[in-house]
Amino acid sequence: MRNTIAVGEVKKAIVVGATSGIGREIAKRLLAEGYTIGVAGRRTEELERLRALDYDRVFTSVIDVNVDDSINKLHQLIADMG
Repeated sequence: MRNTIAVGEVKKAIVVGATSGIGREIAKRLLAEGYTIGVAGRRTEELERLRALDYDRVFTSVIDVNVDDSINKLHQLIADMG
């Protein structure tokens, strides 16, 4: 079942683990479907490749979920997306 989005409503999503594999493909798919996306992962270069796909709708954050301050960085990513 898909959620219904009202006309004019901004679609947003966060993808953690977006620098490779399934996470990267999910991020690309969401972007293709019109979402503004926040992508998080450990590899800066891969995050920048995603960002280059659409500088207006892709926000990045270098996050390692094994590190304690990751939640703070994730909160900042959400704030950056507006």
